[in-house]
Amino acid sequence: MNAHHKYGPSSLERCWLCPASARLSEGLQDISGENACRDEGILMHEALATGDASALTPEQREAVEWALDYIASIIPEGAEVSKEKKLRLVGPGLSILTEGTPDFYAVSIADSKAWLIDYKCGYNEVEEPANNWQLAACAAMIMQRYAIDKVNAQIVYPRFKKVSQPHTFTDYDSIVHMIEAAVKNCEAENAPCVPGEKQCKYCKAGQHGKCPAQKAQFESEIVKAETAVNTISLDDLTNDEMSKFYLDFKAKIDALVKFWESVKTRIRYRIDKDGSCGVLTIGKGAVVREVKDIQEAFRLMEPYLTREEFLGCASVSASKLEKAYSKKRQDAAESEGGKILLKTCKGEFESIMGAAVETKTRRGEIEVANG
Repeated sequence: MNAHHKYGPSSLERCWLCPASARLSEGLQDISGENACRDEGILMHEALATGDASALTPEQREAVEWALDYIASIIPEGAEVSKEKKLRLVGPGLSILTEGTPDFYAVSIADSKAWLIDYKCGYNEVEEPANNWQLAACAAMIMQRYAIDKVNAQIVYPRFKKVSQPHTFTDYDSIVHMIEAAVKNCEAENAPCVPGEKQCKYCKAGQHGKCPAQKAQFESEIVKAETAVNTISLDDLTNDEMSKFYLDFKAKIDALVKFWESVKTRIRYRIDKDGSCGVLTIGKGAVVREVKDIQEAFRLMEPYLTREEFLGCASVSASKLEKAYSKKRQDAAESEGGKILLKTCKGEFESIMGAAVETKTRRGEIEVANG
């Protein structure tokens, strides 16, 4: 895998907000298992680039097909289309200011215009294109590469079947100056560490425990939390005081929990790699037994259990059963040259199963009441 540019488009806002992060993160890799959705997102990006969604689940496939249909509807005929093509933004003295691979763009030289699409296949929305450093940098690379004046940028969220507000980038010089300023700040000898929610979220230095400012901030919050535990009697707080106490500490505690999970992930990685991590190792896990072949299990138990007694011990995941049904229906429709929506399959499944599936709502998390 090719190494990412130190000032890649997706890193520029982080570098601007925390100039030291570029130096501290350089050469560090993502920690294995740090993001459970990463592999799924990579599969969906590959399907969007190739048009082949056969390896995806029914939900993923429908999301990808929706995104591809949307792209086809906005790109004019005759435009030159590029998918996952690496571009560079060359600065003074032929220095490479930034380098990256836009998910999709199309160029019409005759109209001096391009269309830029960034796919976000996760469950979180990002900054709108007008304030998005990544899209601005990609737009500048396209402007420079093709000598065009306008780049219309949008973010497409396949999972949500929605798109951001479009924004047309036209001021090439301002974008370049903005990137040059960010790089200059990062290259300064005493580039400062400036921790914050946005810049720390995906910073590899933080993941690897190499950020001194983040470490100091966590230690300070731990001291505050310990002081609160030792000095505040929760039973004496009014409802308003309890609400304020919760909101004051929630973001800080969430950050500490996330950091601690990152620490544990890194320790597990080192134990798997080296056999141990100092005095730490992996304890004996709980033994879980699972029947893999239901039919064979029934055959073996039939002399001892009635059918009703056996089924009373079995459980079926409604979600997995619905996915299996939907995939079979969609595959059958495709084999006949047709198409059936996942929503339709789910409706059929619900109608067929009826009262055989019981729906329960889990208790939600604490949140701020509307209004």
